[in-house]
Amino acid sequence: MGVAELFRLKHWHDLSLTRGIQITKIENRKSVLRKLLHFLRNYDVARGQLIDLVERGSEIHAEQLRELLGNCPICHADFTGHRYAQFAMTINADDQFERVSGFLKAADERRWEELCAFQEFQGDRDTIIATALRCAGRRMALILEHDPYSLDDSHCIISCETLELEIGQQLGMIIADDKWHSLAKTDW
Repeated sequence: MGVAELFRLKHWHDLSLTRGIQITKIENRKSVLRKLLHFLRNYDVARGQLIDLVERGSEIHAEQLRELLGNCPICHADFTGHRYAQFAMTINADDQFERVSGFLKAADERRWEELCAFQEFQGDRDTIIATALRCAGRRMALILEHDPYSLDDSHCIISCETLELEIGQQLGMIIADDKWHSLAKTDW
C-alpha cells in the first residue's frame, strides 16, 4: 500500500499493521496526521514494503536540526562530519511538572545517566528531547528541543549549549554508537 492510498483511506480503524503497530479509529484530522507521520517514520510504505525507517527518520530529524541551527553552534561551519543523538525525552505537560523539572535540572547539572533514564513519549502529547551534537572537531553541544503534538505548533530549540571538553566526553561515552546519526545533508 502506497502513501497516497493511506491518505485516501476512509476507515483508519480497519488498518492493522505488523510489529504491533495499529492505527485505530481516530476522532480528528490532526490526530490522523500525527499517527500517519509516526507511522511513516517507522515504515516505508511507499515501496509497498514494510522496511524499518530508523535511518530515514534520522535524516528527517537532521534536516529539522540543520534548519533550526543554521550552522554548527560550536565551529560555526556547515554540518559536514557532524553527528547527533537523541538520548532522552520526557512529556511536556502541566500534569508532568515534576518530571519536566527533574529532566531540566538533570540536563542543567550535567547528570547524564539520570537524564538518559528519561525515555517517556506519547504520540498525543508535547515532548522535550535532549539531543547531543558532536562537532567534526569532536566537541559536543547539548540541545534541548520542544517537539509539539499540535500540527499548528512548530518544532523548536529551547536551548543549545556548547559543553566543556571533559563534560562533553562524559556525555559521549554514555551514548551508544548506534544512536549517533549524520547531521550532514544527504540526498534521499
